[in-house]
Amino acid sequence: DGGDEWIDENWSIVPVWAPLKSALVAEQHVRRLAASGSRGVSLRLSRLYGPADASAQYIDLVAKRRMPIIGDGDNYVSQLHVTDAASALVAALEAPSGEYNVSDDRPLTAREDMEFLTSALGVGSYPHLPKWIAPIFVGPPHRWLTLSHRVSNQRFKAVSGWQPEIESVENGWRDVVRTDSSSSDAGT
Repeated sequence: DGGDEWIDENWSIVPVWAPLKSALVAEQHVRRLAASGSRGVSLRLSRLYGPADASAQYIDLVAKRRMPIIGDGDNYVSQLHVTDAASALVAALEAPSGEYNVSDDRPLTAREDMEFLTSALGVGSYPHLPKWIAPIFVGPPHRWLTLSHRVSNQRFKAVSGWQPEIESVENGWRDVVRTDSSSSDAGT
């Protein structure tokens, strides 16, 4: 949890979700590879979102008002559009060995993120859930849903020249919802 601070690659990582443990083991293997003289690059991708199946469940929960903001929603959520993730993977082919954060340029708070998505969906408000009751209704994921991750992508941009096309979900959610609606209309 970084609060309002920017998180760079030097931050200590503490897995709060079981699958992250294997990612840290993979990073150790990549570091060993680089130490042996080969090139080894690890990309730490922020929360991915995009058209169609990539975000369909999340969008559906928000549209049905089943995705609450836990607490005040002041925790930062760094995200990355899937097309920007793809271009980062290509840019990583030429990057020097190392671990790099890959995120959009302007992380928003959970509350701001929800406001942009509900606006794009045409859904008025969204539910709130007090932090103290979240463990009962949300279960273990409540912990990582309230962490603040304001991730800096500056190191990767500096070494690779990569730039995200979608600098923030503020722009991305409108396009994702529009694309998702177009796909739904085409199938009817």
